[in-house]
Amino acid sequence: MKNTFYLCLIASLFFACQAPGETEAEAGPTNIEIVEQLYAYFAEGNVEAVLAGMTEDVVWNEAESFLYAGGNPYIGPQAVLDGVFSPILADFDNFRLEGISLSSVDDDGVLGMGRYKGTFKANGMDLDAQFAHVFRLKEGKVASFQQFTDTKKAYDISTAEAVEEVETIEEQ
Repeated sequence: MKNTFYLCLIASLFFACQAPGETEAEAGPTNIEIVEQLYAYFAEGNVEAVLAGMTEDVVWNEAESFLYAGGNPYIGPQAVLDGVFSPILADFDNFRLEGISLSSVDDDGVLGMGRYKGTFKANGMDLDAQFAHVFRLKEGKVASFQQFTDTKKAYDISTAEAVEEVETIEEQ
C-alpha cells in the first residue's frame, strides 16, 4: 500500500509538469535548441531571423571595453542591429563564431562558449578570441544577453597598422 502511494505521488508530479494531452515532443524547443538555431542563423547571415529571436525589449550588453560596448546596454533588436551586428559586419571580413558549445544555466539561461574569428578590414589583421555568451530567455526568445571576451585582442587588431606596413617594418 505504501509503495502504491509513492508511485502515485511520483506519477502525479511527472504528469503535472506537462499540459493535458501534451507530450515532450510537443512542448517546443529547449532553450539550448533555440540558441543553437540563433547561432546557425547568424552563421548563415540571416540577421533578420536572429533579431526575430529576441524580445522587443531585449537587454544586450557587449563586454566592457569591447569595440561595440559604447552603446551598452542596447535595448531592443533594432539597437542591437545598429550598434552591434551592422558594425561587426562592416568592420570584419568573414566574421564567424567557431567551436560553439552550449550549456543550460538555471531554468531560463544558456551559456554559449567558443571563438570569434575574422579579419579586420581596415588593416587585414585576424581576430581569434575566446568568448562566452550568457543568454536569458523568456517565452522562447532572448530577453537578455551578456558577452565576455578578450577585449584586448579586439582592441589591438582594431588599432594596429595595416598588415603590409607591419611586415615592411619587420623586414627592415
